[in-house]
Amino acid sequence: QLLEREDGRFNTVDYVGISLPRFTYTITLCKNLKPDQDTKVLDVGRSYLSFLLAQHYVSVCTLGIPLGEHGYAHEYAGLDLERRPQNHITFNLNDAQEQGIETEQQFDLIVFAEVLEHLYTAPELVLYALRNLLTENGLLVCLTPNAAALPKRLRLLQGINPYERIRINRNNPGHYRECTKGELEQIGRSAGLEMIHHSFCNHSPARTHLLPTNKSQVFELLCRINPAFCLGQTAVYRKGPTI
Repeated sequence: QLLEREDGRFNTVDYVGISLPRFTYTITLCKNLKPDQDTKVLDVGRSYLSFLLAQHYVSVCTLGIPLGEHGYAHEYAGLDLERRPQNHITFNLNDAQEQGIETEQQFDLIVFAEVLEHLYTAPELVLYALRNLLTENGLLVCLTPNAAALPKRLRLLQGINPYERIRINRNNPGHYRECTKGELEQIGRSAGLEMIHHSFCNHSPARTHLLPTNKSQVFELLCRINPAFCLGQTAVYRKGPTI
């Protein structure tokens, strides 16, 4: 919320700066999973990450609501880069409740980073819609907050709701629902996806999220002891049997 301006738009420089560790992590993971530059990539929710993906992959497409309608200035960040996402599939993933994504394109890699928690439609329906865009050997990479992160557990013990309320700004309502590792596995299975990898991590210093500097080092230590305390998590899916 601190990045939001009074006009409802966002500070691109601050957003990219805070998100850069996550972007770097995501790019590295994608290159390890699909190193071939000819890999067809779909990035859900155009952002600066889309432009970084396009620096390695020849074919990068994005998917989401019409560009410019949600007030995120960072969807145009990096336009000065030599290579850019080729096109944009206009589709609101909340509409997966009623319909599929109308496109004949299929992708070897779908990047679904920090989007799931912003949707109010059942995640099984959303992941199933994305599953239908995967090639036979395609992979879906999902980054999302960890609902059971240690700071949230501690707040709940204090009688404090660890999850923010839905924001008044319709263009940026915040998180509707966060998931645990077990839920991500169950949701994927219901959507006809098999989780082949899962990991917990903190993509940036904890103090930038929930903890002051003098406590962040203790938190990082506890996360090394028990990774399930981390703020974020990553699930990698491939096509599995539909239920």
